[in-house]
Amino acid sequence: MKTLLLENYYSNKNYLPTLFLILIFYGIVFISSMGYVTYIVISTSVFAVSILSRSLFMDSQYKWFYSALSLPINRKRFIQSKFLIMYLSLIIGFLVSILISYVYYLLTKETLNEPWDVIVMILSLGLSYNVIFLSLGIFLNFLYENGKYLLSITYLIPIGIIFIAVKFFHLNLDSIMSLVNYSPIIAVIISFILYLLTVRVFSRRDL
Repeated sequence: MKTLLLENYYSNKNYLPTLFLILIFYGIVFISSMGYVTYIVISTSVFAVSILSRSLFMDSQYKWFYSALSLPINRKRFIQSKFLIMYLSLIIGFLVSILISYVYYLLTKETLNEPWDVIVMILSLGLSYNVIFLSLGIFLNFLYENGKYLLSITYLIPIGIIFIAVKFFHLNLDSIMSLVNYSPIIAVIISFILYLLTVRVFSRRDL
């Protein structure tokens, strides 16, 4: 596992300064126009998507599958490393976004406008949504040969599911809002299910 994580670190090491500069630029643009909470959700998503998509692309580009599987590492550990990278990139992106927001506050003294319950709800929903769509992106990457190109499209799939639920199953706003309180738990459960499916698919895939 350590070898797999180090490989991903070195493949992203030179890209990280550029990514941090992008987050700072987003901070200048989004905090002033949309507020701290929106910026944190967007920046966390951008950071995690950038790290994960680059990791998946580099694996495919340099045939890292073959190199990794020639080591004393089973395929399950390989999948575990991708999901671990996803969660680590979300956490790091979230913390860096908070740090940038704090520095912006020190420089501008611009305060939060939203009440705390709304802030917690938006952050919870935003992070949970990222967990679901990134997990789905990993699953599709190992399900299809060119699945890495579908990562951006997977962002729309949970939205489509919500639309279908509202349109055809007549869920009202109160029902949807009640699910928001459980969104982190739901996201982790869905992510774990997608992890199990990814392990199953990749274990049967011929390289």
